[in-house]
Amino acid sequence: MAILSRVVGPKVGGTEHLAFDVINGRMTILDTAGRISDNEVSQLVASTGMSAKPWDADNAAEDQAAHLARQKRFTALSGGFWVAGFLYHIVETGMG
Repeated sequence: MAILSRVVGPKVGGTEHLAFDVINGRMTILDTAGRISDNEVSQLVASTGMSAKPWDADNAAEDQAAHLARQKRFTALSGGFWVAGFLYHIVETGMG
């Protein structure tokens, strides 16, 4: 957030024209900001090592579905490793 404020803020008239949703990984350029193209914002964000794309309602549903699918995979992997660790513990302690 600080890096984006430092890089994008001056181009839009100051950091007071930026809003951040850290949980969802979104930066919003407020209507009070100076005019800046989507392409220029993408280039500025890319210069920090991050990526950006314009948000719209159509892409939001796809992004949410992809995020949930990723979370399901990680949760399943976590559960699998927990079970494997628990079984290993039982075998090693001679409880089984």
